[in-house]
Amino acid sequence: MQNCIVEDLVSPSIEFEHPVRITGSTIVKCSFNYAYFLAGLTIDHSTFNSYVDFEFGGHNQNNSPLTITNSTFEEFVNFFDCWFKSEVIISHNHFVKGTNLLGNMDDSYRTHFEVEPVIENNRGAIDLDGEGDKKVNTIYLRNPE
Repeated sequence: MQNCIVEDLVSPSIEFEHPVRITGSTIVKCSFNYAYFLAGLTIDHSTFNSYVDFEFGGHNQNNSPLTITNSTFEEFVNFFDCWFKSEVIISHNHFVKGTNLLGNMDDSYRTHFEVEPVIENNRGAIDLDGEGDKKVNTIYLRNPE
């Protein structure tokens, strides 16, 4: 996807067998919870307007990089219980309301990296605990209590 404006990019429980690329795009609403980017993911020069959920993914297998660069995330970005198996580069991004990418360190559901990640020159908190305000991007079958 290049130079697009996307209202809803919702891809739960999907295994992407080919590389996924999002460049120069604006994504209004996005959820990749339980998705697996088996051949890697590239996000570059893009803007995400709402909460982004990468929860519980086993990403970038077979030496396929996951790269997030030069992008802006207006709301919280959730990496709850993610497992990255190959190279990860997360640099020059703005996490306006933060992310738990390096948070939850005392918990088993923290983000796991099999290869030392390159995480540099990001703005915003990248070590928050919890999952942010998850209810802003969750569809409930009935009202939550």
